[in-house]
Amino acid sequence: MTGLNRLSNSSASTYLECSWRWKLTRLDGLSEGERSYFSLGRSVHFACEHLGVGLMKGQLPSLESAMGALNERWVRGGFRTQEEEYKAYDEAVAMVKRLHGQLEAAPPAIAAVEVELFGGVDGLSVPLHGVIDRVDRLPDGRVGILDYKTSKQLGPSDAEKSDQLTVYQALYEASHPGEKVGLLSLHSLRTGRVYDVPPRTPERVRAVIDTYQSVVNGIAAGEFAPSTGNWCSRCTFRYDGNCPAYPVEPGFVALI
Repeated sequence: MTGLNRLSNSSASTYLECSWRWKLTRLDGLSEGERSYFSLGRSVHFACEHLGVGLMKGQLPSLESAMGALNERWVRGGFRTQEEEYKAYDEAVAMVKRLHGQLEAAPPAIAAVEVELFGGVDGLSVPLHGVIDRVDRLPDGRVGILDYKTSKQLGPSDAEKSDQLTVYQALYEASHPGEKVGLLSLHSLRTGRVYDVPPRTPERVRAVIDTYQSVVNGIAAGEFAPSTGNWCSRCTFRYDGNCPAYPVEPGFVALI
């Protein structure tokens, strides 16, 4: 039996994608190494937080201030070359400039940023953990939950299909009795497009929580097996001999 004292969307998603990878990283403690796209995402999110906190206090920080936040907390890990890092930095600057312009043109009523939640929800035997990028106060008194994305590919269907947004809604409402979520959004920082969808129905929330409970059950039962798919191309364990689905020939050296 493998104990589990909390579950996050990223943890559940990893298990559902490949439970073997979950075991290697979460149970065995193996590292996948730093990834450039994670470094870019974290860096830009620091600047987003800086802008959001300023608006919460009644004043949007200047663009110069936002760039200062980006530079001060730039995450350098995972870039293979200096040129790759320079390119990522230019992309980050463009994203922050775009977001600043949008917030300046139409300031949202931000209630909170980087909201860390931890607690129980009905139907799940372990607490859920999550960090919401931004919570807005809607005109009707309900709240809007928004998640910033630096992904290169993002569209309306991503917001509709997002289990992450579903879990955030369930966790926020469970942690804030009397509060109701009225809008769920993904904000593409690369394009400036915001994809809004209505709050999930109770049936939709229940379906996702049931799936997450199956993850908890599988982990508790020690059910771990490699699962192959397009995600394998970015998996370190495909090349280092730790994945049974990809046996490594003697003398093979991975150039990753």
